[in-house]
Amino acid sequence: MVVYEITNTINGKKYIGKDKNNDPGYLGSGKALLRAMKKYGRKNFKKTIIEECKNEQHLDEREIYWIDYFNAVNSRNYYNMVTGGTGGDYSNCWTKESLEKMSFKGKDNYMFNRKHSDEEIKKMKQRAIGRYTLDWFIERNGKEEGEKFWNERNKKLSEDRMGEKNPFYGKSLPYEEHPRYTHIDKDELLKLIKQDFDGVQIAKYFNTTATTIYAKIKYYWGCKIGDLK
Repeated sequence: MVVYEITNTINGKKYIGKDKNNDPGYLGSGKALLRAMKKYGRKNFKKTIIEECKNEQHLDEREIYWIDYFNAVNSRNYYNMVTGGTGGDYSNCWTKESLEKMSFKGKDNYMFNRKHSDEEIKKMKQRAIGRYTLDWFIERNGKEEGEKFWNERNKKLSEDRMGEKNPFYGKSLPYEEHPRYTHIDKDELLKLIKQDFDGVQIAKYFNTTATTIYAKIKYYWGCKIGDLK
C-alpha cells in the first residue's frame, strides 16, 4: 500500500494518489488527471512512490497528509481536485480551484478546435445512464463497499445543503431575488455540463441550488441535464 506521485513529463504538473495494491501500471483515477493523460499520452506520465503504508486507514491518512502538504487541491501545479481519503470525489466539498482544473481552457482543452461527433455524443449519453446510483456503486466496489460509498455520498450531498451551509439559510428573499431567478451564464453552464458535472456540483459552483440549475437548463434548452451530455 503506497502513496504515490504522478508527474507529467511534458508540463511538470503532478498528481498525488494512493494505491492499496502497489500496482506499477496504475496511474490514478482523478478526472483532471485522466483528461490530461488523454491529451498528452499515458507514456508521458511518470509514477514515483512517496510513502509506503501499513494498512488502509494509514493509507487514507497519509494520502490526505501529502495532498495537504503540497497544497495540491488549490495549486495549479497539481491535478488533484479533492483532499483524499476514503470516499473518492465526494469525500469533501469541491473548491472553485478544483473545478477550474477540470475546465482545461483554450489550447489546454483536448477538445480545442474540434467537436464531438454524433457517435461520441451517443456514447457519452449511454455511459451517463445510471451513474452514481446504488447499482453503479455496487458494480464497481462490491455490495458492502458499494452500499457504504452510496450512503456516504448521499449523506454528504445532503449535509452540504443543510442549515448554515445552505447559501440561503436564514434569508427572506424578495420575489426577484429568489434562487430560481439567479443569473446563470448560459455558456458557462453548458461547459460544466459537457464536462460531466452533475446538478449538485454545478449548483455549488454558482452558489445556488440544484433545483435552480435544472430550471435554468429547461429554460435555456427545453430539456434535462442528461440530454446535453
